[in-house]
Amino acid sequence: MSEDFFENTRQIMTEVLHHQINDEQVKAFLHYTEVGYKKNGYLLPLFKHRKEYEGYSNSLIYDLKQPKLEAICAKYSQYKRHQEIKGKMAKYFEEVIFPKIKNFADRRQNVTGYHGLEHSESVGLRALDLAISLGYESKEDLVPVLLAAAIHDCARRDNSANYYHGPEAAEMPDVQRLLDDREFNLTTAQKESIKNAARVHTIAQPYDGNKYDYVQKCLCDADRIRLSWERGHNSKHFFTKLGDELGNMNPYLVDDYLHGWDYIMKKFSVKSLAGPLADKYAIVYNRNLGRKSMAFVSPHFRNKSYGKGKDGRY
Repeated sequence: MSEDFFENTRQIMTEVLHHQINDEQVKAFLHYTEVGYKKNGYLLPLFKHRKEYEGYSNSLIYDLKQPKLEAICAKYSQYKRHQEIKGKMAKYFEEVIFPKIKNFADRRQNVTGYHGLEHSESVGLRALDLAISLGYESKEDLVPVLLAAAIHDCARRDNSANYYHGPEAAEMPDVQRLLDDREFNLTTAQKESIKNAARVHTIAQPYDGNKYDYVQKCLCDADRIRLSWERGHNSKHFFTKLGDELGNMNPYLVDDYLHGWDYIMKKFSVKSLAGPLADKYAIVYNRNLGRKSMAFVSPHFRNKSYGKGKDGRY
């Protein structure tokens, strides 16, 4: 970001609000305005932030009183903290968990493909978002969520509607050895929670939500979000508020969300399994839905002009 632009923004805010503006207030204001995002690329949104900063950009700066500025700053600080947690846990996911998973999963599960390891990777990152939104921020609480995502499809051999792959994964000796690894230091209850998440991820429903813990709810929602993007959304299938919101986003907000994760991965020097997340999806016209939706892009078509329009969108 240009220092001149930053200082000019501070000066304008100071003149309008008649008191000194600190760096955090300037950053917060820029983050929650279109001008800060579009012209300077200060921060990419992670999920619904575009709607939030559009609201601020539509109100004039002189309407922002001190309490509102403080509220923006508090939210900005939370956003930064969560971004730090996500970056560190994504790095742990890619550099510690997946090398162990690949030792046995790739005998069945390909790295790329609709239900490949790259799908498990994406589910894990979405589950991380969901767990943090529920208030789980410690490594001890987040590792089980990532492990559940990593193993949930490891018994799959293809993309057919195999409703037994979850229970099969939970009973694999390789999975048990993974969960017994001292690296993770899991309790017996955590191990059972992770295996149960794999068992029920295709069948668990919110109407009997009291049967499931946060690991199972986060995995179910994270796995179902992609189906919502592709086939249409139904709130009754989601356990969490954020899962429902992510599943209900229009394709262009989904594109922002995926680019937001790519930004975090790059910022924290995390190398994903099969390239940037945003490159794995295309925005297409879905005739069944009568509108645009997201479609998983086969590895065969990646890095090619897969129906891209003049605006760079698919």
